[in-house]
Amino acid sequence: MKKEEERRVMRPSVSVYLDAVRFAAAFIVFLSHAEFSNFSSGWLSVFADYGPQAVMVFFVLSGFVIAYVTDTRKPTTRRYVTDRAARIYSVVLPAILVTLLADKVGMRFNAQTYYCCYDYSEPFLDTITSVFLLNEVWFNHQALFSNGPFWSISYEVAYYVLYALLVFVPGRWKIPAVMLACLLIGPVILLLAPVWFAGVGAYYISKQHTGSLALGLSLFAGSILAFIAADLAGMPQALDALTRRLIGDDMMVLLGQSNFVLTDYVLGLLVAVHFLGAVMIGRHVSSAPVWLARPIRYSAEFTFSLYLFHMPLLFAYASIFGHDPNSAWDQALLYTFTLLTVWLLGNVTERRKGTARFVIDKIWDLTLAFWRRLRPG
Repeated sequence: MKKEEERRVMRPSVSVYLDAVRFAAAFIVFLSHAEFSNFSSGWLSVFADYGPQAVMVFFVLSGFVIAYVTDTRKPTTRRYVTDRAARIYSVVLPAILVTLLADKVGMRFNAQTYYCCYDYSEPFLDTITSVFLLNEVWFNHQALFSNGPFWSISYEVAYYVLYALLVFVPGRWKIPAVMLACLLIGPVILLLAPVWFAGVGAYYISKQHTGSLALGLSLFAGSILAFIAADLAGMPQALDALTRRLIGDDMMVLLGQSNFVLTDYVLGLLVAVHFLGAVMIGRHVSSAPVWLARPIRYSAEFTFSLYLFHMPLLFAYASIFGHDPNSAWDQALLYTFTLLTVWLLGNVTERRKGTARFVIDKIWDLTLAFWRRLRPG
């Protein structure tokens, strides 16, 4: 029992830390968009390059948590699908509606606000592909109007599917099922699959190897220092330039959000190592103070909402308020209204995943009942 306890991965301290990372990554994505010249006078420009990197943190964290949940709770295929669908659609469907409404209203007030980030040429196709989360399959890059961050949801769901096939499909059918899924998903999403599966690997390594406190601190701090050193040395820019030379400008465009894949691989590896260190430290620091854990856990409950709602809200409020990006008061008003609206929306979407799970379960039951009636005999 003691040995099993020592191997526990998700100690309370680790869970709180991962929640903090999750919210911090979402907030960095928010700041990376809040710095747009439509909204800001430039004082947030330091965050401009870190939004895509924060998404890679999300990918590794997602792989880590999904592996943990699947391994420890041993869900059935139905429960896995229901839980993942509830998690995604509890926010995605409201985000599609909010984006449509916010963009319509914002465009009526001041279409010029949207000059950099709005494409309404194929509204029906954009909406349908977003509902079915097909925005990035193969070389399709179907944006959800002003909601730039929506691209990553197609990636996330594709990785959920691939992992489910690896875990739940029996024996000889596993490899054909994965190959078929890869054929349907296409190369763009698959290019970043190693980043997501780095999180899966980090979980299973941390489960098998307890590690010492000294090793944990070394991995935890070393990964941060390595990231800072690489950033200061210009490694991301060098890797991005190398990628461009290797595949050419045209392919860079075709790859969309996967075009800086070498940089993303390095970052994914560093994040996975960082999580390994966090788990090892967590085995020696079993819990976090309540005064710290409570606000972190509460904030983390709005992570997905912050990620998917902030962009259309920033545009809409900037348009409605006649926003002056050089006014400190206008910027404070814009960011406050956006974050307050995210909080309100999160209370009726992300924090109500149980309702979405109930609805999906009912749909599953009705589908099974209908199928049974169709079967002969």
